[in-house]
Amino acid sequence: MEPVVELSFGSWLALSGECTGEQVERFLSTLTDYLQVETLAEADMLIVHGGLRLADRRTGAVVVPGCCGGLEDWRDWLEILDGGSPWLGHDPWPKVEIDGDRARVWQDSSPLRGPYVDVPLGDLAALLLGVQRDLTDFLELLEVPVARMVDRDFRVTAALFG
Repeated sequence: MEPVVELSFGSWLALSGECTGEQVERFLSTLTDYLQVETLAEADMLIVHGGLRLADRRTGAVVVPGCCGGLEDWRDWLEILDGGSPWLGHDPWPKVEIDGDRARVWQDSSPLRGPYVDVPLGDLAALLLGVQRDLTDFLELLEVPVARMVDRDFRVTAALFG
């Protein structure tokens, strides 16, 4: 599970402390382009196409965020721990189904069809903490005022549980 932003249709940038300067610039450009502002200071709230991308190394299946899914909503995945299903965007309408001790994340739910990735519910908290760590490390690459804005609107460093 990794936090991603959509740079262009079907092109994803994984965010972490390993991003290069060029990748950070692409993130910032995507952020301002999506908001249609010249500077981030003009934005009331930061949002960006993206979310969490899942990959199953065993099967090779990958599930990407749907259209209009936003990385700012990454914490909505916590709903799964309460038996819910977060909205993951549309077209192709990713969806989460709870089945016993796993969450099956489908790429397309209209009708349910592959690919899909199974996430053991017992692993989800650790996976989300990993996402939070990646996003926190990414914040370190941003200028302080921008990092504060991203943290405020994406709720990166706030406690994930409790």
